[in-house]
Amino acid sequence: MARNGQIPAIDADGHILERRQDIAKYLDGDWQGRHDASLWPGGQPWDTEMQGKLGFKGYKRDLTPEGQVALWNKILDDYDMDKAILFPTGSGNISKLQEPGFAAAACKAANIHFARDYTTDRLKPVGVLPMRDVDQSIAELKRVKKLGLPGVEIVTDGLPVGLGDPYYDPLYKEAEKLGIAICIHGTRHWSHEWGAGKLRTFSEVHAYAFPAGLMLNFTSVMCNGVTIKFPKLRMAFLRSEEHTSELQSH
Repeated sequence: MARNGQIPAIDADGHILERRQDIAKYLDGDWQGRHDASLWPGGQPWDTEMQGKLGFKGYKRDLTPEGQVALWNKILDDYDMDKAILFPTGSGNISKLQEPGFAAAACKAANIHFARDYTTDRLKPVGVLPMRDVDQSIAELKRVKKLGLPGVEIVTDGLPVGLGDPYYDPLYKEAEKLGIAICIHGTRHWSHEWGAGKLRTFSEVHAYAFPAGLMLNFTSVMCNGVTIKFPKLRMAFLRSEEHTSELQSH
């Protein structure tokens, strides 16, 4: 923890490894009992962890929310950090779901899960939105505000249009009004949308996809004047590069 006048240290792009089954518990109405495997559309089955050799020691994909909160608190203590903003690892892909009702229900369930099971005074998860439906996204943004989540993650693929398209203007207007941060996060998932389908190795796809998807949507945002139309909108483009150590291992 920062003390003696030191500037507080915050991890602005931490991650949780949320589990589908934990999100599915919060599905309501007619969506109760929907198989949790249907929450996230799949992608290429890259060996992203080199058969378990990569990653943070002790942070496993089957770790419970309680276990992840405890581990994150230890990370903050060990590295003398005050807080961490925690991004979903899989739930950004909910926005790719083609069933509008289910996409909205899945986002609602995920955001309730993040707020109830991961939020502490030091850990602040961000939410997700059903980005194929701007009206449902606005409704979910209002729920995100009520839940106390500081922002939302939007991944760069699976979108009907670029993020600067006027289609999203009503969403940005509401985000500006609510003070919710729009966090656009790079990904390699579905990166065939911007040409990565021509690449055949994980290293190529991983190195290309993050900046390519962000650049496409950054271009859309800037050329459509989003920052001019919504000058108080809090928007960030995150993960424009990937760690070379990860790439060299492949």
